[in-house]
Amino acid sequence: MSIAFHNSMNRAAGAASASVQVLPDPKGTYLIRLSVGGPTPAPKLAVADTGSDLIWLQCCHDCSHKKPPDFNPNRSLTYKPIPCDSKACSALPGSRCAAVSATVCGGDDRGKNTTCLYSATYNDGSFSYGELATDTFTLDVVSGGENASFPDVIFGCGFKNHFENNDTEVSGIVGLGSSPYSLINQIGGARFSYCLVPLSNLNASSTLHIGHRSAAVHGGPGVVSTPLVIKPPTIFYYLTLLSISVENKTLNLVDESSKSVPKGNMFIDSGTTFSFLPADIYFKLEETVKNSISLKPMEPNRRRFLRLCYRDLGAEDVPVITARFDGGGELKLKAVNSFVDIGDGVGCLGFAPTKGIPVFGNVAHTNFLVEYDVEKMVVSFVPTDCVKWKYK
Repeated sequence: MSIAFHNSMNRAAGAASASVQVLPDPKGTYLIRLSVGGPTPAPKLAVADTGSDLIWLQCCHDCSHKKPPDFNPNRSLTYKPIPCDSKACSALPGSRCAAVSATVCGGDDRGKNTTCLYSATYNDGSFSYGELATDTFTLDVVSGGENASFPDVIFGCGFKNHFENNDTEVSGIVGLGSSPYSLINQIGGARFSYCLVPLSNLNASSTLHIGHRSAAVHGGPGVVSTPLVIKPPTIFYYLTLLSISVENKTLNLVDESSKSVPKGNMFIDSGTTFSFLPADIYFKLEETVKNSISLKPMEPNRRRFLRLCYRDLGAEDVPVITARFDGGGELKLKAVNSFVDIGDGVGCLGFAPTKGIPVFGNVAHTNFLVEYDVEKMVVSFVPTDCVKWKYK
């Protein structure tokens, strides 16, 4: 993707600054409130996802039978389909041109091969497919002042969608990833930060801040910083995890062929609940944690996705797990970051094995102020009570 195109999409650089509410969802994600369209914006809830590049919303098939979370493009005077011959269409991976009925996309009949279509798929089986368009996005600011509106934001208007977690209240996904199509890069801002309350605290909310002013003190007490690594296809923010320690037992992430740790060996993802590790490291971690907890673990159950579970597990029973990242940062994960309550008094280790790309999921982010400096390409973590934290 050309630098010129990237810069043309980053229209509001230097001007964007907004703090919006972040709500924990019982399905394991975090949601932000925004409104779309004009002159009367439609309020929506969408997943805040650093592991996605594209913004997309569920759009109505037949607008006379519109479901509450769906967006009706017919009611927005600022909705504009993106032309097929535009750079914004051709530069999006997986886009194509096709003729689509006006009753599906909500616009007028634009003829053959003039509709720019997108396709978004996710590892959990979720997907969205529809028309690429622009509209005005308004962020519901939490700390006084007027709400922040941004015209001509590129997004997907999805007429075929599926959320694997079957969340009927969520309208779509707001990509916060590293590509030009993410909300961060479209509205500008050198930094963004969030503070996620634990998923067990569904009555609380916290904040996502987009802007140039820093929310964390780099190099200050308690701050752990590590470089961000960007790799093709420029969607994810990669970190370099060097090792994981449980008490005095250290597990090194070394590539056996090169005997070194590859740069950018996992990505940080606010849209994924659990953390995923290479299978060999995961099973060593599971065994080490098991040996550090005096309680007897529950018997394995194929119906449980997570493997290591206990009944009546207290925070005092859980050892501190330390994740050591490139740059010397040692992130100490407390019980709230390493175990999840799955109900009925059962707590499970919030890590799982994977054959794919390792992921640093949102449970590990909770009660940290997490700041992404996309100019200096650094992410910082500050231990924080996210229920009480406010951006000043």
